[in-house]
Amino acid sequence: HDMQREFTVLSALRDTAAEFERRCGVHAALVNELLHVELSANEQVHVLQVVREALTNIEHHAHARNAWVALRRGGDGAIEVSIEDDGVGIGELRSPHGHFGLAIMRDRAALVAGQLDIEARDPVGTRVLLRFRPQTAFAAAPTLPTETKEVTSV
Repeated sequence: HDMQREFTVLSALRDTAAEFERRCGVHAALVNELLHVELSANEQVHVLQVVREALTNIEHHAHARNAWVALRRGGDGAIEVSIEDDGVGIGELRSPHGHFGLAIMRDRAALVAGQLDIEARDPVGTRVLLRFRPQTAFAAAPTLPTETKEVTSV
């Protein structure tokens, strides 16, 4: 059933990326390196909404040709969700029009006890990075190689 859960958020992200492509003609690539990582329902909702919000920002402000959404594990067991584009860049985000999207994304990051960073992407564009530690049992398990565990039981 955890596999089921894992696919739910992935298929939702795939649908989101496909919908974004259809709507604004920006190519969206989805890279998932989180095989067998189980996120709580709460975490999935916030990951999905941060991705949607970031894509909406790209659609409205970036004039990008490509967008990349990636889910990875950081070295410290944190989950990293990045949304990047090759558009006009972060200068746009500093405009005085009050980008509510950014505040909403930061709030969502806080709800999963994570942090959200927005930075310039090299050579062009913007990167939104959400990092958080998943609250599931899986995440808390020590990542020892199985051999080590077996040797100690002798």
